[in-house]
Amino acid sequence: MCLILLGFFGFDFQVGKLLIGQNGILSTPAVSCIIRKYNALGGIILSASHNPGGPDADFGIKYNGRNGGPAQDKITDKIYELSKTISSYSVVPQININISDKGMHKFQVRIK
Repeated sequence: MCLILLGFFGFDFQVGKLLIGQNGILSTPAVSCIIRKYNALGGIILSASHNPGGPDADFGIKYNGRNGGPAQDKITDKIYELSKTISSYSVVPQININISDKGMHKFQVRIK
């Protein structure tokens, strides 16, 4: 699965737009291409990877930067440090999207 980040707002790291491949599947080269094509800030890639993650170390989380390639170590190190300070997160259960369907969905969500 891949999430392409098209915009952050302010210092809260709120996502402005997500691009998700049909069925949540995109190859790593496709992610790189999309990041560059849409001038995205980067893309979060969840993959069966050499970067072990998860409870059973059976998947990895990668971040590709604005150029479509792997982010610099200083960026991923900072993301990792910030991830250790997460004390809560929000889920928006009323948004239900079938990622098998092609199309565009627009939502405006305000979480306080």
